[in-house]
Amino acid sequence: MIPTVSHQKSRGRSSRGFTLLEILLVVAAIAILAGIVIVAINPARQLAETRDAQRHSDVQTISSAITQYIIKNGALPEGLPTLAQATCDDVDARICRDGDVCEGGIELHDILVPDYVAALPEDPSSGISYTGYTAYKLPDPSSRVEVCAPYTEIGNPIYVTR
Repeated sequence: MIPTVSHQKSRGRSSRGFTLLEILLVVAAIAILAGIVIVAINPARQLAETRDAQRHSDVQTISSAITQYIIKNGALPEGLPTLAQATCDDVDARICRDGDVCEGGIELHDILVPDYVAALPEDPSSGISYTGYTAYKLPDPSSRVEVCAPYTEIGNPIYVTR
C-alpha cells in the first residue's frame, strides 16, 4: 500500500511575500544609493556649468558681431567706451537690451541687429537689468575690443578679446 500524504493548509504565517522589515531595508538601500548618485552628479553644479557655457558662447557671438561691424565699416561701433582701466562690470560698458532705457550703458542693438547677429544674446540668469554682457575698447593703440560676461557662476568672468 502506498502511504498517502495529506495536504493541509497551515493556518499560521504564509511563506509567500515579503515582510515589512525586508521592504523597509530595500527602500533604505535604494535611498542611500540615490543619495550617493545625486551627490556624485551634483545637478546644481552641472546647471551652473551649462549656464557658464552659454555665457561663453554669447560672449563669442557678440565679439564676432562687433568684429564683423569693424571689418565692414572700418571703425568701432558708436558709443563703445574706451576704459582707462578695463573692468568687466563697468557701468559705462554694459550692453543695453533692446527697448530698455539705456542709462550709463551702450546701445548696440540697432548697430548689430540684424546685419551681424540675429539678436543680442542675454545672460541666462534672471534679474539682470541689461543683457548681462559688457563691451569696451582696451586702452592700447591696437584698438582691440573686449567683450565680457561678468556674472559667471563658476570661476572668473569670461573675456573674449579681438
